[in-house]
Amino acid sequence: MGSVYSETSPGNLQTLFASGLPCGTTVLMKGGNYTLDNLNLQLNTDCAETKPITIMAAPGESPVFDGGSYEQYTWTQGTGDTSIWWTNLPADLEFNALCLVDGERMYPYPLLTPLPIDPTFPNLWDLNYDLPGYYRNKQNQVFIKTLDKKKSTIRRLFFQNDSIA
Repeated sequence: MGSVYSETSPGNLQTLFASGLPCGTTVLMKGGNYTLDNLNLQLNTDCAETKPITIMAAPGESPVFDGGSYEQYTWTQGTGDTSIWWTNLPADLEFNALCLVDGERMYPYPLLTPLPIDPTFPNLWDLNYDLPGYYRNKQNQVFIKTLDKKKSTIRRLFFQNDSIA
């Protein structure tokens, strides 16, 4: 790669990560919040155990990688189960499995309502896993149900962007 970044000559993370880091590289991160916005780390080669690519905090620093979406949402109470609340998500918001409501992780449920053929199959309506959760449909709507079953607990909703592993 040939580039050496330092405190007096810092590098751009997008450029650094997109270039493909060679084996044996150590990236020391300063403290602060790093918004990821489609940041992709290109790993094109398998590194030997003795020459790993290491991304770590610089001594005494606490970097935070933030790939979340912090939007204001308008909530609608569900029909049938009034303890479920739903909202429309932005069309470009992609996320896989991390959803937080007021800092509490929501479990991804595979179904919104019970299947007639197997009503015991895990679904948000019944909270079969006894965990607070969410369900996202193909229309880009997300449905949330907390254990206390109150909308008032949905003050801050966070989704992890799909680009983060």
